[in-house]
Amino acid sequence: LLVAVFFQSCEQIVELDSFKPAPKLVLNGVTRAGEPVCVNLSRTWFHTDGKPNLTISDADVKLYVNGQFREQMSFVAPSEEGLAGSYKASYSPATGDRIRITASALGYPDIAVDSELPKQMAIEDCRLKVQKNFWWEDDSTCQYLADYTLELTVQDPPEEENYYLVHGKELQYNGYGSARSEDFEVIKGDTAYWYATYIRFSEDPLFKNAVTAFDYIFGTGSSGDNYWGAFSDELIEGRTYTMRVPIGNGYTIYQNKEDQSIIHPKKFRFYLQSISKDYYDYLKMLQELQSGSFTGDLASAGFAEPIRLPSNVEGGTGVLGSATECIYEWDERDIITFEGPR
Repeated sequence: LLVAVFFQSCEQIVELDSFKPAPKLVLNGVTRAGEPVCVNLSRTWFHTDGKPNLTISDADVKLYVNGQFREQMSFVAPSEEGLAGSYKASYSPATGDRIRITASALGYPDIAVDSELPKQMAIEDCRLKVQKNFWWEDDSTCQYLADYTLELTVQDPPEEENYYLVHGKELQYNGYGSARSEDFEVIKGDTAYWYATYIRFSEDPLFKNAVTAFDYIFGTGSSGDNYWGAFSDELIEGRTYTMRVPIGNGYTIYQNKEDQSIIHPKKFRFYLQSISKDYYDYLKMLQELQSGSFTGDLASAGFAEPIRLPSNVEGGTGVLGSATECIYEWDERDIITFEGPR
């Protein structure tokens, strides 16, 4: 009882709203070569606000290209309730364009952000390699277990700072494997899905500089699967480098015994991007906080200090990144030669 009375004298009530700062505009977006410019605009919110939908729909948003005013960006309402709308332009930038976006809204400081579209990634080769093993057969079908490895060879330009991003998607059919519930596109009715591909970037030495000493000490140095990987040319400056990363967690291939054709062949797409430094810095921080890393696990458990994400927005916060992309696509029928059942 005495202890309880003692601690009661130390009680203090803190009104969090008294620490609430004035809100600022938040702009987020990625400009891609060959695609119309599109950004999202919202505002900052305080802990006591909850998590409201803060899309700003009545702002004055302007697009400048290479120092010249290009057009007024228009707000496009979301297609579904609860989603954020966006500001879109008709202009599609090209490699080397310097993009500047300004935004002003009543009650907030004006903001501005710049980003330049980088040159395309210098790719010497990109391919999928497969290791397959016979697994099972019935009267009409043979099944194989297959492991795929993505091999990407990059010729990094000398005396330049370059930043890259790689991610992939694969086509899967209902009844032949399962699709993730998020990040997929339905095609052919409800028969097949494009969805994000697991890519185990942590198994390539190029990504080892993203792993801290604590990751090795606590056994998280080769943390699980990823869906994208951002990297700089710090370790490959001016050299040719071949990245080899496994994809997926194993696949089953179904082959028709009568005509040797593949039943519901999978397709793979890999998106290979050169990205701006601001975009890389933002993604790099997210990469370090991913689940399975030492820092990410601490953050998930609530034991890590808050981390401010990098921002290149003047007067507000958020990030405008730039990317120049090329896409490589494979069909399972093009890369696998079957020898029949064994």
